[in-house]
Amino acid sequence: MNRIEKKAHIKAVLLLIIVFILLYVSCFYFPKKIEVSSVEIIDKKKKIEQLNIQNNQIENIRDKHNKLQKDVSNISEYIIDYSNISSFVAEIKNVAEKNNIELNISVSNEEKKEITKFLSYINYNIKATGKFNNMMSFLNHLENLKYYIDVEKIEISRKNKEAIGETDIVLNSRLKVYVRDNK
Repeated sequence: MNRIEKKAHIKAVLLLIIVFILLYVSCFYFPKKIEVSSVEIIDKKKKIEQLNIQNNQIENIRDKHNKLQKDVSNISEYIIDYSNISSFVAEIKNVAEKNNIELNISVSNEEKKEITKFLSYINYNIKATGKFNNMMSFLNHLENLKYYIDVEKIEISRKNKEAIGETDIVLNSRLKVYVRDNK
């Protein structure tokens, strides 16, 4: 073999080695790299899907929160602010006066009772005296007050049980008045 043939053989062997290296890299190294990258991409897609689900849940919670905020503001119109309870008592007294009813209203011996952090109630005792028609009108006005009130007890009797004909009647009642605490 002469020198030129040796150089050609060396070039051919080097070329074969380069081809084998390229084949190895393309057959083993790149597919491994692609596989690792594919696994990373799949993991990232799963994380994105989870984040999208969480985002949708957050949006649903936000929508529910906004709806509840609207409901709370609507409901709060019907529940007396505790710091303004005197206006409620004044309103009942005004209704009694308009209906010619003699009224005695007092807080029960119990203190304000907490239901939740923002909602409590106070029990009021009412003693009202007046003509039957006036009393029915007074009760109708009480029923139509915009505030949320539970009537826990109501007793109606004649003022003078021995009198004949039209006589005054007496109403004894206990109201549970709901109040909100703006803490």
